[in-house]
Amino acid sequence: MHGLSFEGKSGKSRIWLPRSSEGFHARASTCVFRGLLEQRNVGSSVNCKLSGFWCTQTHARAKDVSHARTSIEQRFSTASTFAFLQTARAKEFTLERPLYFGKLARAKKAMLDLGENGDEDEDKDGAKDGAGAGPGLKKLSPSLTRKMQMLRLAAIRLASSSSSSLSLSWRPNRTAKLTMFSGDSNYDDPSLNSTRKSPFSPSEFPHSNTDHQTLFHVLEACKLSSNVRAAAETHSRIIKLGYGTYQSLISSLISIYASCGCPNLAHKLCSEIPCWDFDLISANLIIVTFMKIGAIDIAKKVFHNMPTRDVVSWNSMIGGCVKNACFEEALRIFQEMLSLNVEPDGFTFASVITGCARLGARDHAKWTHGLMIEKKIALNYILGSALIDMYSKCGKIETAKEIFETIQRDDVSVWNALINGLAVHGLALDAIAIFSRMEVENVSPDSITFVGILTACSHCGLVEQGHKYFDSMTCYSIQPQLEHYGAMVDLLGRAGHLDEAYSIIKEMPMEPDIVIWRALLSACRTQRNSDLGEVAIKKIKQLSSGDYVLLSNIYCSVNKWDSAERVRDTMKKNGIRKYRGKSWIEMAGAIHQFKAGDVSHLEREAIYKVLEGLIRRAKMEGFSPAIELVLMDVSDEEKEENLNYHSEKLALAYGILKTSPGMEIQITKNLRTCLDCHYWMKVISRILNRVIIVRDRIRFHRFDGGVCTCGDYW
Repeated sequence: MHGLSFEGKSGKSRIWLPRSSEGFHARASTCVFRGLLEQRNVGSSVNCKLSGFWCTQTHARAKDVSHARTSIEQRFSTASTFAFLQTARAKEFTLERPLYFGKLARAKKAMLDLGENGDEDEDKDGAKDGAGAGPGLKKLSPSLTRKMQMLRLAAIRLASSSSSSLSLSWRPNRTAKLTMFSGDSNYDDPSLNSTRKSPFSPSEFPHSNTDHQTLFHVLEACKLSSNVRAAAETHSRIIKLGYGTYQSLISSLISIYASCGCPNLAHKLCSEIPCWDFDLISANLIIVTFMKIGAIDIAKKVFHNMPTRDVVSWNSMIGGCVKNACFEEALRIFQEMLSLNVEPDGFTFASVITGCARLGARDHAKWTHGLMIEKKIALNYILGSALIDMYSKCGKIETAKEIFETIQRDDVSVWNALINGLAVHGLALDAIAIFSRMEVENVSPDSITFVGILTACSHCGLVEQGHKYFDSMTCYSIQPQLEHYGAMVDLLGRAGHLDEAYSIIKEMPMEPDIVIWRALLSACRTQRNSDLGEVAIKKIKQLSSGDYVLLSNIYCSVNKWDSAERVRDTMKKNGIRKYRGKSWIEMAGAIHQFKAGDVSHLEREAIYKVLEGLIRRAKMEGFSPAIELVLMDVSDEEKEENLNYHSEKLALAYGILKTSPGMEIQITKNLRTCLDCHYWMKVISRILNRVIIVRDRIRFHRFDGGVCTCGDYW
């Protein structure tokens, strides 16, 4: 008889599953354990030995674990409620403290009832099967009787223990050491050396197949419960049993270490695998795991060490790079994939489209869309929404509208994509019109829809309409969440209604998060309200560099230089650095990146020459740098020089250098465009008679003839 036991945050429990002489069905008890996992009953998740009881299978499949437990408990006597852990060797095993659904005293009594030969020595395990067996043992098979005797002898010695905790640890073998955890280089870990035979080969143990499956499910439970300590102990057991080269176990261990905050252990285990003969599923899982924690370089090594790759491998790399904001790398990998004649699928294009959208790479976007058509990729609602979002963020809002009109629109995500796209372009009235069409076409808005419509109102200062849509959410059975309150705070703050914005925060039914306080802080900077800004700062428990800079700028704007200097000193003391502004421009299929005062570009001399000429022409047209925005105690000349070489100005100079007169130029920036650059772009668009599009962190700015589509409201 075997025990299925669990432990974790929610307590400890055990299911006892008898092993009859008629058969042993491991799969049945596996269903019980999977039922617990699927219903996320992993508070008791980390120690299991699986055995069989076929009657539990129906209940487990239905996730009715309570009935499965009841059927086991009612069918078998108390005397049969004890199990042994399958031994690592014939005479080596560890006894867990006996528990029967938490009833330790009852467990002790039942163990003693098994026989009266409790004082026999454990070394007399060579006696005849069934010798000295109590009434409970006589009903069992001979081999099980012998092992139950051994268990009983050990249990009597441990029964006096007051601890009822369950342990994952097997009794450590004196000759085995685990290199990864002990650091002993004299022992060759079998998981790291597949050519050397492990001293604990699975073939030496009975039911090795069951043990392997059991350990895998234990690791699954460790991952779900984020119990890295239990995973490490299970890892030790895996090595001792000789399963260190099993691909599924190693990949699962790597996944657990990485996801539970031990990336160094995951990297070590991964890097010490001598040869990559892993199957594709295991290798792909490892790539996804490292991408999730941002370990892109390690994921790349795994990817390049794979002897064979399928489309899932490429998708994992491309999607991982996009999620980690390495958009240029994602596009490079995609091009490499095509050069090796690997056929992309819909998932591939979904990631590539997102990368193009985040970069604002219009040429890449158009090429990717054309390739989708060429490959005859079916356009479902996911890809349709992604295309609308891509063209919107690449400045092609009209193309986004055309795609919207040609695809199936029965899913709300398609409508949300267009509404959000119109919002970032400052086309609030168009967004409102699309919202009205949803009602006509019987598409119900969701929570994301209202975030988009409130953002559109915020970018255009439509306070009254914003209140209207916010109040109408309950008509659609949607309760306002943090993101909706944040949008309202942003709307009122931009419009200068700081007191009303603060009132909304105080009246929220839930605790405001850091995003809402940051929205208020940003509005305080725009309106130069340092008092309310200090209130927001006090509520922000964990300040980022952007928050410190905002507070410093607020102090500087009201001439509180000492307070601003104190904030800067705090930043230096805490090792916090200001985010550097970056701008991107796409030319001839290549993406060029610029930073403020950047001199790393190969054509830097020509770029600065063009920029100096633009600065002189702007001054001749009456432009005066907004040196009051430079919140540093330096001369006016230094302040002006600081403003002249912002990243978007360098990107514009490069665009003018590489394009013909009259051509439209588009730039993408990672931060909000400053007031000086905004005014300067308007002047340059009028001087050169060119359309200049700048997408910053907030929205799109389309400069044409000295006017911006944002109406100087951003």
